[in-house]
Amino acid sequence: MMHPDTRLQFISPAVGHGVVATKAIPAGTIVWAPDPLDRRLTAGEFAALPDLMKAEVEHFAYADQAGNRVLAWDRARYVNHSCAPSCVSGGYDCNVAAVDLAPGDELTDDYGSYLPVEMPCACGAPGCRGIISRARSAGLVAGWDARFIAVFPRIGQVPQPLWDLVASGDRDGIAAALAGRSAVASIAGLIGTLYGD
Repeated sequence: MMHPDTRLQFISPAVGHGVVATKAIPAGTIVWAPDPLDRRLTAGEFAALPDLMKAEVEHFAYADQAGNRVLAWDRARYVNHSCAPSCVSGGYDCNVAAVDLAPGDELTDDYGSYLPVEMPCACGAPGCRGIISRARSAGLVAGWDARFIAVFPRIGQVPQPLWDLVASGDRDGIAAALAGRSAVASIAGLIGTLYGD
């Protein structure tokens, strides 16, 4: 589920629609967490779909740490890619704002962190990779982790309307890391699941 202070909006002909903030959302805010209405497809369920449906699932779904394809039921499926994203993920099944978002700012993710497919990139960000692929994603883990760790302490300092949707194991892990009892989980585990590393 997307943060309640967001809406779907047309962004540009190049990327179509995207998700923007309707109110200020501070860095460290959980902006997306899975919910019971999201559809998780195992590899077998995905393989059994007709090709037309597979294409739609590949376009709108992401891969979770178990290797399932997850199709969000809400506007989360419209979050666009950016090589300089406004949101980041660590080793937990949720996304947080990497920067302070003002009303009208677009929420973007780096698809390389959770899509096991190759696709062209049209983000136009400075330093755009031009293509999202396994080869280009493998070297980005340290940077993704650094951006997540930089805002991680704010998770415990800002309002979290999606906190109850974060899986209990992830909530426990986040709480332990915030208290200094464990390290912040790396996104490397998800990358390894996606790419078989």
